[in-house]
Amino acid sequence: MQIIVAGKAHPADVAGKEIIQHIVNASRAPELRGKVVFLENYDMGVARLMTRGVDVWLNNPVRPHEASGTSGMKVCPNLGVNFSILDGWWDEGYSEDVGFNAGKEFESREYQDDMDNRALLDVLENQIVPMYYDRNDRGYSDRWIQIAKNSVMKLSPYFSTQRMLKEYYDLSYNPTASRSQILEQDNFAKLKELTDWKRKVSNSFSTVQITRLNVDGITSDLMPAGGTVSVSMNVNPGRLDKNELLPEFVLLKRADNNKGDI
Repeated sequence: MQIIVAGKAHPADVAGKEIIQHIVNASRAPELRGKVVFLENYDMGVARLMTRGVDVWLNNPVRPHEASGTSGMKVCPNLGVNFSILDGWWDEGYSEDVGFNAGKEFESREYQDDMDNRALLDVLENQIVPMYYDRNDRGYSDRWIQIAKNSVMKLSPYFSTQRMLKEYYDLSYNPTASRSQILEQDNFAKLKELTDWKRKVSNSFSTVQITRLNVDGITSDLMPAGGTVSVSMNVNPGRLDKNELLPEFVLLKRADNNKGDI
C-alpha cells in the first residue's frame, strides 16, 4: 500500500505547517520510503492527477467540520473508491456497496480522535487491502471492480455539477427572484410592510412572558428512551399578537460518560 499526501497550509496556520512537516519527515524514514509520499506545490493540476490516478480516496475530517468534500466526488467517475469519515457529502452518499466508512460518532473529541484512528487502520488492514488484492486469474479483484462500478453508477450522476446548478436554481435563485418581484410591487409596499413588522417584533418581543410552565414525563432532567413528554404553558403575548408567536420544545441528548455513550 502506498499513501500519497498533498496539500498546503495557510501561511498563518502554524499547526497545519507542523502537520505537513511531520508527514514529510515520516516519508523520509527508511521503513516508509516509497510507501508514504508527499507531493509539493499542490494546485488544481496536481489535484486533477490525483483524483483520476488513485484507487482509494481517503478523507478524514473532524466531525462536523467538513465543508463538503467535493474532491471525493471527482474521484467517482475515475473509478476511484472513497473511504471517509461520515461527514460532508459522504454522510449523504455512503453505502456499503459504493465505498468504505471509518468509525462512528461520539460526544468526546479526544475519544472520537482515538476511535477514528483505530477505525481507519482497521478498515484499511481488514477490508480494503484484502479486497483489493483478492485477485482472480485475470489479475484483478472482482469485488473491488464491482464497488468501483457501483460508485460510478450511483454517485457520479447524483453528486454532479448539473445537479448542483439545478438545485441552486430551483431552491435559491428562482425563489429569490420571485420573492424579489413580489417585494418590489407597488413601490416596495410589501417590503416596507415586512420591515415594519420585523421592527415591531424586535422592539416588542421583550414584553412576551411565560407565566406558567409544566413538564410531565421527565425526572431529574432525564427522559428514558421511548418515553413520553407532555409540555403545557401559559403565555402573555405582551405587545405582540398571539398569532405571531410559535412555541418550540427542544430535547437534547446528553453523554453519561467521557466516552460519549448516550
